[in-house]
Amino acid sequence: MKYRAVIPILLIIIGFISAIAILWDQEFKNYVPVGDNSDLAVNSKMDLDFLKEGRPSYLHFFSEECTNARVNINHINRIITKYGSHVNFYIVNSSSIDAVSLRNKYDIPSSVQIVNDATATLTKSLHVKSLPYALIANSEQRLFFGGNYNNQNGLCGSGEIIWSSPAVALKFLINQQQPPIFPSYQLNFVGCGV
Repeated sequence: MKYRAVIPILLIIIGFISAIAILWDQEFKNYVPVGDNSDLAVNSKMDLDFLKEGRPSYLHFFSEECTNARVNINHINRIITKYGSHVNFYIVNSSSIDAVSLRNKYDIPSSVQIVNDATATLTKSLHVKSLPYALIANSEQRLFFGGNYNNQNGLCGSGEIIWSSPAVALKFLINQQQPPIFPSYQLNFVGCGV
C-alpha cells in the first residue's frame, strides 16, 4: 500500500524533469553565451572575394538547423527593405538547403546574395561562433560591427528587429557615424553554436 502513493509522485517528478530537459534543448540553451566577440577586430580588412566594393556590406549568418536562425530569417527582410538601397546584403548559409530553396522558402529578395557555406568554413574563418549573427563591413570592406539579434529578453521578433544591434549599427554606418556602445548581450555569441 505504501508504494502506491509513491508511484504517482515519481511520475510527476519524471514528467517535470522531462519538461525541463525539453525546454533546455529547445529554448534555454540558445540564450547561454557560447563566447564573446573579442576575436572580431573592428576595422580589420575582410578580404572576401564575393563582397562588392563601394557600398557597405551586411553579412547575416544562417543555418536552417538552428531554431533561432529560422525564426530570425523571417524578420530579416525588414532590415533589407529599409537599407537595401544603401547596403549590399549577403546571407551566409551554413546549412544543407540550397540557395534557390532558401530564397523561395524564406522569401529572400533577389538583391540579396546567398553564399553557400555548408561546412561553415567561411563562418569559422570570420570568427563567428553562433547563429544567427551579423557582421557589417564599411564600403572599404573593413569590419565595422559584429553583433547578435537579441534584446534583453531573447531573440528580437518582427517588430523589434529594426532596433536590433546590427540594424542600429547599420544606421550609424550609413549616417557616417561610429556605432554606439552596445551591452555585451547584444554583441556576444548566443544561440546555436557553429
